[in-house]
Formats: sequence, structure tokens, C-alpha cells
Amino acid sequence: MLHAEAQTAAINKIRKSLLSASDTTRVLLLEKLSSELKGSRPDTALLLAEEGLALAEDIDYKKGEAVCLNRMGTILRSTGNYPLAFKKLIEALKINEEIHNEDGRMRNLGNIGNIYADQHDYYEALNYSFQEKRIAEKVKDEDKLLLTILGIGDTYEKVGKLDSARIITNQAYEFAKKLDDMASIGTAFNNLGNIYSKMNEPDTALKYYKQSLVYYGEDEGEGICESSLGMAKIFQDKGKYDSALFYAKRAVAVAQNNFPKYLLDASIFLTGYYKNRGNSDSALFYQGSIITANDSLFNQEKTRQIYNMTFNEKNRQQQLEMERKRKEEERRDNIQLMGIATVIISVLLAFLLLRKKKTNAKTVEVLGVIGLLMLFEFVSLILHPYIEEITHHAPVMMMLLLVGIAAVLVPFHHYLEKLVKKKLAHKIKATQSF
Repeated sequence: MLHAEAQTAAINKIRKSLLSASDTTRVLLLEKLSSELKGSRPDTALLLAEEGLALAEDIDYKKGEAVCLNRMGTILRSTGNYPLAFKKLIEALKINEEIHNEDGRMRNLGNIGNIYADQHDYYEALNYSFQEKRIAEKVKDEDKLLLTILGIGDTYEKVGKLDSARIITNQAYEFAKKLDDMASIGTAFNNLGNIYSKMNEPDTALKYYKQSLVYYGEDEGEGICESSLGMAKIFQDKGKYDSALFYAKRAVAVAQNNFPKYLLDASIFLTGYYKNRGNSDSALFYQGSIITANDSLFNQEKTRQIYNMTFNEKNRQQQLEMERKRKEEERRDNIQLMGIATVIISVLLAFLLLRKKKTNAKTVEVLGVIGLLMLFEFVSLILHPYIEEITHHAPVMMMLLLVGIAAVLVPFHHYLEKLVKKKLAHKIKATQSF
């Protein structure tokens, strides 16, 4: 009740702020209002996010576009439209990469990982979750780090790594308590219920499921569905069939509000429940719900679209990684070139400063040769890419151009050497005259 009152107050405050907001602020407020309504009224939430996106595009507000696309992706995912959700999230990710918005990029990665988890591709789900975690730690975003840790623990549970899942989820619970995040505490309890259920500790699992429902607000439809169905399964195993039916029907009632993934799970449970009791009419009814929900989530066309988009996104990420490595190598090369230039300048300075000291001609000659070789190599390193382009990698032409460079540098070197020797001779003669 308190959560519902707080949510209503938050919605009213946002609506009031919308009346006098500037365009950029209005975009963000529309997304925020969409977020508040995504659990209880997903259709309205999607329309609000679309309105925010249209306004952001009109005023060329890139961050606002990414924020609204991300929100649309999360709503579409919850309603089972995975291909379109994936598409919106990738669009948001590209914008955030372009404007170097790490916070937005982190959210996109986490939500893409959630889609892979829903599709039972847990390897990719963990891949995106760990990318998200690295950014959250880098930017010190505790709220997002909490959600990431919860997601990783949930994925470990799904792949059967129960000890790791339990340890990580307990860490997330302590973190959620520290941040006073009621919804995340509810999620941690729900996930612990799933873990202990798989560990064949039904009483402990039941305790956590019940606690999760205390912390979930009315807008946390997905969490309510999962906890309710978890309780239904335990009650059925205990022979408490009335309680099992109550919680399973509760899951169906909430899931019908545009949560096809949970509608499918609850319908599968109720089909088996009624078949075991000889109620073929009710079993047939829920079997129809299974077909509808399954087609909504996993039909061949949607699977193909997800596969194609995954393939394209992996290619894009590979290209980005190659470009990142290229820039890193270029940066290292530039540092090396700067180091070489520094050494050359130091040698030349030493070469020139010798005029002020009593130095023999042999030393000058040796330093001159070293300086010439370093200068030649430095110039060659800088000009090499251009020489390759001009000569099309033809060895003979490249050699001729390098010889030409040497032909310019050698006379210049001899001129400097003669100049310094002349200065030294003059200095020695002047000294002897005293």
C-alpha cells in the first residue's frame, strides 16, 4: 500500500512538472513517467516513451533519443516483443556510443542481456551483464551495479551454478539493504526462492518467496508472477492443492497484463494441475493459453529476427573492437615516435652544446653519425605510410625514395659537422692564444 501511494505521488509530481517543462526536460520527464507505468500499464508507458522519442528527434536531443529508445526496449521485452525490443536497444546503444554516454550504454547492455536470458541464451546474457558491471564499477553507479549483480546471480541460477548464484544474490541483498532499494530487496528474495527451490530446500524457498511479495509493489508484475508461481509449485509438491491453485491463478491474473513469458509458465503449470485432477475442460483452456503465449514469444519468425540481429550486432562489436585496437596501436606508435623525437633533439642539443666545451673532433664525429642515423630512422618511420601509398608497396620504388631522403639528410649532416668542427677549431685557437 505504501509503495502504491508513493508511486501515485511520483506520477502526479511528474505530470505537474510536464506542464511547464522545457523541451529537453519534457523528454526526460516523459521517459520517467513511462518508467513508473511500465509494470502496471505497459501500453500507456510505451506511448509515453514514443512521444518522448519523437520530441527528442525533433529537437535533435541525442541523449533523450537514447533514453526513450532504451525505455521502449524494456517495455517491449516485458510484453514479449523481443525482436523489436532488441532493435530499439541496439539503436539506443549506438547513440550512447556515439555521444560517449557511459551511463546510457551500461543500461542498454544490461537490458540486451535480459533479452538473451529470456531466450535461454545464458552465455550471451552473462557476456552483456559483465560488460555492464565493468562500466557500473568504472562510473561508480551503485544503483546500476546492484541490478547487474542481481542479474548475474539470476543467470547463474538458470544455468545450475547454485552455490555461485546463492553467494552473489546474498551479496546483492546486502547491497540492496544498504541502498534501501525495496524493489531490489524483493528481487533478491525472489531469486533466493528460486535458488533454494532448485537446491531441494522448499521450506527455505517458500520463506523467501513470501518475503519477496511483501517488498514488491503493484508495478513489479514480473516479480509477482515469478514468486507466485514458485510458491504454487512448492505447495503442489506439499499436497496443498488449494494454495497451489490460488498462487498459480494469481500469477496468471498478473501475467495477462502483457507479460506473456510468465503467462506461458503459469499456463503450463495449470494445464498439468488440471490434467492430474481429471478436469479436462480447464486443462484444455490453459493449453490454449500455452499455444498463444508460446507463439507470441518463440515463433520461428521472431527467432530468425533475433538471430539476424544478434549476428549483425556481433559483427558491429567486432568492428568496434578492431577500431579500438587500431587506435590503441596508433597511440602506442605515436608515443614511441615522440620518444624517438625526444632522443634526437637531445642528441642534437648535446651536439650543439659541445661548442662550449673542450671536445675533440672524433667525439663530434661519432655523435654526428649517431644523430644522423636516428634522424634518418625517425623520418623514415613518419614517412613510411605515405611512401607505401605512393609506391603501392613496390620495393624498388620504396628503396629509391628512401635513398632520396638519405641524399638530402647526408649533405645536411656534413654541413652541420663541418660547422661544429670549425667552431671547435676556432675555440681551441682562441684558447691557445691566451
